[in-house]
Amino acid sequence: MNVPNAARFTTVAFLGAALYTWLQMWPGLDFGGAFVERQTWLLLHSGVWRLGWWLWLLAIFSWMWLLVALAWSYLPAHRMAAMLQSGLMIIAAVLAIAGVTVWMAVLPVALQLGDATAVAGENLALLVDMLAMSLVSAGCFMGGLVTSWIAWDLIRQKA
Repeated sequence: MNVPNAARFTTVAFLGAALYTWLQMWPGLDFGGAFVERQTWLLLHSGVWRLGWWLWLLAIFSWMWLLVALAWSYLPAHRMAAMLQSGLMIIAAVLAIAGVTVWMAVLPVALQLGDATAVAGENLALLVDMLAMSLVSAGCFMGGLVTSWIAWDLIRQKA
């Protein structure tokens, strides 16, 4: 595991996912707009929607690769903190991946099921959005804490 390569790959993956989201997926993430417009866009552009979330899954993978490369390249593996950091990285990744997967796969299905009545479809979409955002937020929070912890360990050890 080469840390500079992992850092480069992570940077490219996050920039690519963020730019794609901003330039291509924004109509599907517009929670404040009209529900019917969002629903129509998501149903017509499901491939764009799914590709964007696959890019975010790649970004999550690259982030975990970078954290593992940092932790195992510079920190002693036998330390209790390193083992805990590894476990928390896995939990953070699972939470973020679950949220991305819910948004990628469940939201389009929920919108198709909600075609019969606009109110039921809007409520179902809101439920899926809140579930996905909660999972992604928890994963990012925990992942951010682990990233900060690893960075602090590296600063303390002057690695």
